[in-house]
Amino acid sequence: MRLLEAENVSKYFGGVTALSNVSFHVNEGEIVGLIGPNGAGKTTLFNVICCVCRPDSGIIKFKGGKITGLKPHHICRRGIARTFQVTKSFVNMSVRDNIMIGSLFGKESQGSLKIAGEEARRLMEFTGLMGKADILAGSLISADARRLELARALAAKPEILLLDEVMAGLNPSEVAEAMELIQRLRNEMGITIFMVEHIMKSVMGVSDRIIVLESGRQIAEGTPKEGSENPVVIEAYLGEARET
Repeated sequence: MRLLEAENVSKYFGGVTALSNVSFHVNEGEIVGLIGPNGAGKTTLFNVICCVCRPDSGIIKFKGGKITGLKPHHICRRGIARTFQVTKSFVNMSVRDNIMIGSLFGKESQGSLKIAGEEARRLMEFTGLMGKADILAGSLISADARRLELARALAAKPEILLLDEVMAGLNPSEVAEAMELIQRLRNEMGITIFMVEHIMKSVMGVSDRIIVLESGRQIAEGTPKEGSENPVVIEAYLGEARET
């Protein structure tokens, strides 16, 4: 089943083309990686999917229904959640309370603080934050801040989770833990994953398919092996990474 689809999506900021006729799909149960050099339009595409900004043309579909133009909180309650490249926690609230907010405003919210607290406890155990429940979010180290961002998104009970550079700033052992956690999200919780990532070993290691953007254009799609061997991809992205 095609869970998420884009059809000829374009987005402009003044004279800058952020996205140009981008079309793709993410199947239920997949892990799909979205890669490309800086400025390729990856985060803009996530913003369009989550209705943070409207596309200038094209449509986004979720489970076959058009969602273009809905409010971001309506998108969340339909079953789409995301993390951000720069963590967006409520820094003066505890880890537990941050996660409870996700539960209270998510897809299956019942408005119950008790249920939200139970969900927060479950997700703190899942993400390794149980010992930090009462710590203020603004006091967390980078790796734990990333875990909190993920836990809060999971509390919204998404069917598909959009991860925007969830491994940024992590050391190699933390990256390995994050890769394992992403696979567990799909295998144990049944969540479909659409992820932006610049750490090529990570995105190639966990993804079933990759989609490649360059300057707002979709230039390739296929398995990680196909992407890593595609001369266009190598020139646009992998070649840049090797040079740096």
